[in-house]
Amino acid sequence: MRLDYNRLNDTDAYVEQQIVIGPYAYNVSAVTSSGRREPGSERKDNEDAFSIVHTDEQLYAVVFDGASSQVPIPRLQEQGLTGARYASHMLAELFEMRLARQEGCGEATLLLSGLNRTIGEHYRDYLGVDCTDLNLLPASTATIARFDAQTDTMDIGHVTDSFAIGLFDNGTTGILTDNRHLPFDTEVLNQIPKIATEDPANPLTNRQARNDPRIRALLMEMFQGRRNTPDGTGEGVVNGDPHMDQYIDASRFPLGQIKALLIGSDGIVPPGMSERNQADRTVLMHFARSMGVKGLLAYTRATEDADPDWTHVRYSHADDATAILIERA
Repeated sequence: MRLDYNRLNDTDAYVEQQIVIGPYAYNVSAVTSSGRREPGSERKDNEDAFSIVHTDEQLYAVVFDGASSQVPIPRLQEQGLTGARYASHMLAELFEMRLARQEGCGEATLLLSGLNRTIGEHYRDYLGVDCTDLNLLPASTATIARFDAQTDTMDIGHVTDSFAIGLFDNGTTGILTDNRHLPFDTEVLNQIPKIATEDPANPLTNRQARNDPRIRALLMEMFQGRRNTPDGTGEGVVNGDPHMDQYIDASRFPLGQIKALLIGSDGIVPPGMSERNQADRTVLMHFARSMGVKGLLAYTRATEDADPDWTHVRYSHADDATAILIERA
């Protein structure tokens, strides 16, 4: 069974349910919300997606955060779709199809690897793209968690910059996923305030500097030169490239150690905070548990709106944001 929401109309979506697997009961909730490119601009199409599927013995949860191809894909243009939205939403559908057919229903890492192969076949057969040209491939992050009552473990398979935070029985939090994208992202973001202040007579806001052609060029270089590089020096993304497998980050914990798990896309983290900072991730987990994932989202949106000139440097005013909270009942 799955917690269903309307992915065709997911500007804002929320689900919640208590799920029992074996002897364990979990309160599960999830929220997703599309962002804005500029303060006050129209909401854009949501390029995040999530899925929650459970059986009598297992609970699977995943967050996908899409990234567009760097060249247009005619079949998607005809449908008015960005590559990023198509990638994340198709992966969510394929995730559910594989679980329904019990294909690759084992560890989260195996499921992630299988999804990557399947989306590559889909791109080739349906979109008609050359899967050897990485610039043609829509891509996505992926963070998959499996709670397995049969093995009494929780395992994670992950690539890129979505994330999972664990709350352990001893009250501490831990970041359970890596972020191979972070060094490249930091390299580009650090250039924005430099451009904003390079002409002291005519300073720009960070929001204005973000639109400088040099930032666009750096982003193109980052996307073209770092995704699934065969030598292992880049970052993994789900786009059908078999080199992704070497970038999969895996972790496993006894179910009894995990009091709560928060899975999110990077857009759920408020500006000025980082899930990789222990104090910040403790706050994120506290907000999600005390205010609910909708409350965490509301706090993030309020923080973004209070910073219209982007003192906290970012690429857009409000990114698409998604969070799943799985908490032991």
